[in-house]
Amino acid sequence: MKHLSAFSLPTVMVISILICLLILFTIDIFCFDNIYYSYYHQAQQQKEDINSAFVLYCNDSTLLKEVEEEGGYQLYEDNPQTSISIKAGKWGLYEYAEVRATDNHFSSIRLLGKVQDCNYEAALWVCSRDMPLSFSGKSEVKGSTYIPANGIKYVDLGSLSFEGKEIKDYYIDLSEKELPEVDRSYLYLMDKYLKETEVMPSFEDSGYKNYYSFSDEEMHYYIPNGIREFSMKGHVILHGDEVNLSSKTILSDVILLARRVTIDEGFCGSLQIIATDTVILNKNAHLRYPSGIYLKGNNDRTFLRMDENSTLNGYAIIFGTTENNTENHVEENFRQASNAVFNGLLYVDGIAHLQGYCYGGAYFKECYYLASDKAYPTTICNAEIYRNNQIGFPFFFEQSGYRRKEIKTLN
Repeated sequence: MKHLSAFSLPTVMVISILICLLILFTIDIFCFDNIYYSYYHQAQQQKEDINSAFVLYCNDSTLLKEVEEEGGYQLYEDNPQTSISIKAGKWGLYEYAEVRATDNHFSSIRLLGKVQDCNYEAALWVCSRDMPLSFSGKSEVKGSTYIPANGIKYVDLGSLSFEGKEIKDYYIDLSEKELPEVDRSYLYLMDKYLKETEVMPSFEDSGYKNYYSFSDEEMHYYIPNGIREFSMKGHVILHGDEVNLSSKTILSDVILLARRVTIDEGFCGSLQIIATDTVILNKNAHLRYPSGIYLKGNNDRTFLRMDENSTLNGYAIIFGTTENNTENHVEENFRQASNAVFNGLLYVDGIAHLQGYCYGGAYFKECYYLASDKAYPTTICNAEIYRNNQIGFPFFFEQSGYRRKEIKTLN
């Protein structure tokens, strides 16, 4: 008879326990992997549901009212986990919306514009006067072009001849004596933000943060004259009198209210400027999309200038006047240099001197070519104007439809 060692039984028991533990560990890993996969799948599905909610909100004008009345919205009737809430608010001439899953696990805040600027969807609109619209130099228009009843002329201006392309007949339609109607609630944009705060601490003295989330209340700060280098992002409204933005200033998504704003060479940022007097984009200054400039005040003697190689992506809306001009002196409200680039909605209720590149939609009360020795009324020279429907337009015109376009995700 074979005898076993006294140590054999404990050894077998230890090995058996280790094997059981290994099996249990393997099962736990498998279960954890399944739980992780289930959570990942649920998270991805909720993100897709949020994307679906934004698509629905951008196309259904009744959705927000229904959400407010019902306290939420269920995307799919047979799945309560697809319940979401929506909040929206104006941000300058754009809009931001927050979609949140009702279990609060996931949410997204996005900046929105309009799909249409207005029903005309013009590449160029010049109000009707008792003279034709003239083009000279290397000028070209592609897209719906609304012109005075007196028609179009392609002319030489002194030694400067017309070297562009004539506008195709199917692009041409007649304009009216007035610009397309605007939503009057936006005529008082400056007043809106001034009324929302009584105390504006200087950001130098307040221990401000560099970033404020759009899920929190908007913040207001005052910028003293002479401050040229600072950083601010998010749900912030900056106030000042005469503000200079240097190449070392970092701004993203903010709103700036001031009398006069000068943007120095090398600046690159995105913001909406609401000013009452003057905005100057010096050469090689760049306002990234989505940016904007809104000028109203100063007895309509407002002025926006875009210098060489500057860019503005978003909108420029200037309320000026055509009444301060004489035969020998013209006060323009907008001037763009010959190689500056504008992309978006350009609206000048006054006098525009347009050169360079303009993509989007340009609407002018009057346009002049201001040569060094003479002013040519109702004339555009050395400007290439193309309709662009790919951007999100600002909320501005009365007849622009409901449909929204996503511009960017905000944190």
